[in-house]
Amino acid sequence: MDSLDWSKPFPIVSINRADLTEFGFTDEQIGSLFTDDVMAEIAAKMQERYFLTSSYCFWEDLKQAISAFTQIPHERK
Repeated sequence: MDSLDWSKPFPIVSINRADLTEFGFTDEQIGSLFTDDVMAEIAAKMQERYFLTSSYCFWEDLKQAISAFTQIPHERK
């Protein structure tokens, strides 16, 4: 029997820039504000929120993570 890799991750959610349009961000805003580093930080904040709060509301968690990086009002369509 092979040894199991107990720390091997199995991602359950991912985000991409297209998701940001759900909050009314324009292509220009997304292109200028949401660098790869910012997107990675947003994903990390969502993961932290899932771990700490047992929250599993994708759109609300994404909204909360985005708010750490911008003051632009954003409402989900």
